[in-house]
Amino acid sequence: MLGIHAYSEKPQTGSGGLRLVCYPNWSQIEPARGQFDWAAADAAVDAARAWGINDILFAFCGTPQWAGSPVADPKNEVLGPGSTSAPTDMNDWRNFIKAFAQHFTGRINAYEVWNEASTPQFWQGTPDQMAQMTAIAHEEIHRVDPNAIVTSASMQTHKPTFLAGFIPAYLAGLKSRDWPVDAWSGHFYAKDPATRRQQLTTFRSALTKANAPTRPMWDSEVNFDVSGKGGEPDGRITGDRAVAWTVRSYLDTWRSGYQREYWYLWRETYVPFVGIQTRPGDVATQALATFNGWVRGTQFTGCTGELLVTCNFERDGSTLHITWSESGQPAVLSGGGQVCELPSGDCHAMGANETVGDKPVLIRS
Repeated sequence: MLGIHAYSEKPQTGSGGLRLVCYPNWSQIEPARGQFDWAAADAAVDAARAWGINDILFAFCGTPQWAGSPVADPKNEVLGPGSTSAPTDMNDWRNFIKAFAQHFTGRINAYEVWNEASTPQFWQGTPDQMAQMTAIAHEEIHRVDPNAIVTSASMQTHKPTFLAGFIPAYLAGLKSRDWPVDAWSGHFYAKDPATRRQQLTTFRSALTKANAPTRPMWDSEVNFDVSGKGGEPDGRITGDRAVAWTVRSYLDTWRSGYQREYWYLWRETYVPFVGIQTRPGDVATQALATFNGWVRGTQFTGCTGELLVTCNFERDGSTLHITWSESGQPAVLSGGGQVCELPSGDCHAMGANETVGDKPVLIRS
């Protein structure tokens, strides 16, 4: 599935799924024990549904100060004092999750237990405490909505400390609780597509090493070159490279055995954090909208090749091929038919010496 993050305006990418991350967070929804303010969450969910997006993933974070305790590294808490703390009484978490699921059943169909529990920006409790919270969320959400999807807390792989310091212990905690997750959620920010594919493989290997059960794997947050501020107004990755890497992120997700990706993010204004901007009129936005038109309603059937990669899709008995050069160097296409290009989607008859670079093209017979 092509997912995206968006909050204030309908994304122009045609994405069919939306991730709401920490918006609003637990402390904003329940500012005092047992007192709930649903206004902001209702507005965000209702806006997404009004945009025609009914597949909504909500990611929790932000322990209220009243429910937590001081942490070892408060300067890293991006959501305020105590926001990264484990609840001192897990019944507070249980009661919040129960109330949230009851309020949003039928409007939210997937829940991510915690956003980026592998970083002290969002979590400074122990991995086992997060495993306990995962089990509670899985139990309470399914009690209210048996069809809901409850994913693991999202885990990062782009820093060795995140991988070694959290993931093995968290998976061990989940194993001791009989694996209470319906899907695995990872984040795979990288400097380039090749590095991201390595991260996708690393995460899968961590699951295998832990003897984790087979569950759908999701990338719930991705962009490229998030090294810091800079690149205003168009970002650090622009032009054909932005087009190629944005679309290839989804193709690499699927060919790596993952089922979903949520691009971070659709926004009307410049975002310093991300390397590729996805605003109205940006080439990456245009490319995603075109790519969505190519693959929406198709069945992904796998990819072939290493240097010249071709991903195949079935629709109504016909096959669509999306092809690119992994090295970025021009590669000669063979066969015939039409070649459709990004970001415009314009098509032309394949020439005798037609080549493709790192920007994927659609080939239709």
